[in-house]
Amino acid sequence: MKQKRSNGKYVAYSGHELAAEVGCPAEVNRIAGAIRDFRRDTMHVLLDELKLQSNTQDVIQSGGPGYRFNEWIVAMKGDKLSAGAAGADRGSASVTDVASEETVAENQRQEWILKELEGGTEVRIGAVVSHFKCSTATAKRDLAALRSRGLIVFEGTARTGCYRLAGVGR
Repeated sequence: MKQKRSNGKYVAYSGHELAAEVGCPAEVNRIAGAIRDFRRDTMHVLLDELKLQSNTQDVIQSGGPGYRFNEWIVAMKGDKLSAGAAGADRGSASVTDVASEETVAENQRQEWILKELEGGTEVRIGAVVSHFKCSTATAKRDLAALRSRGLIVFEGTARTGCYRLAGVGR
């Protein structure tokens, strides 16, 4: 997605094109979910680290021609992302040193979820709520964090689906 056109704007990709690019052409819904998770996580990082308010379209735009980075984003190799000059209202702040999967520690609920999944147990939001006596929002947040890190995936419909470890087939 870091490819730019001659006018300096990022090239837009449809969900089908992105799914094909990452090797799962039939998984357009997973691409949409990954974009949603990336947007949410980026909004949290911008707020927590830089005290910048943002919305879902500030980093990755969608609609019309497809998914594309906003012009103020500078896409670079590695784990660094910075605000470009086009984002004058955002100042010259940058987001750097994004934590890698290995450095992000799971909380107690997330550790339990991973342990249950490793043992072959199907995990649903209700199981986390019941086991930890936490709110549904807390359970969803923990599961979303594990999903955004690529550790787990959701399979099935919203009503009957469950989570499983990423890369483990049925």
